[in-house]
Amino acid sequence: MMEDLVNKELQLCSICNIEFVKDRYDKNEKCEDCKDIDLCMECEEEHPTISMVENDYGDLICEECAEPKCRFCNDPVEADMQFCSKSCVDGYKWDNYREKC
Repeated sequence: MMEDLVNKELQLCSICNIEFVKDRYDKNEKCEDCKDIDLCMECEEEHPTISMVENDYGDLICEECAEPKCRFCNDPVEADMQFCSKSCVDGYKWDNYREKC
């Protein structure tokens, strides 16, 4: 019985912050209840791991955050690096002009 506890340690779950007992050499940072849940690195909300995608930086983000967004206002657009309206194009041009001055 004591031998079983030698290789165990308490770990704080990275999702629900509840302590759980894990094997000392196990890299898992989530309890049994949260093993299929991850945090989106953009919106910081919990989502099922299966619905997460990896962004260009290797971070896991939810499908909603992975959708293409306007370069100026972050509203949804059809393709990445587009603008949703002429006013966003004008706003983007104005902001870049002011930064160069």
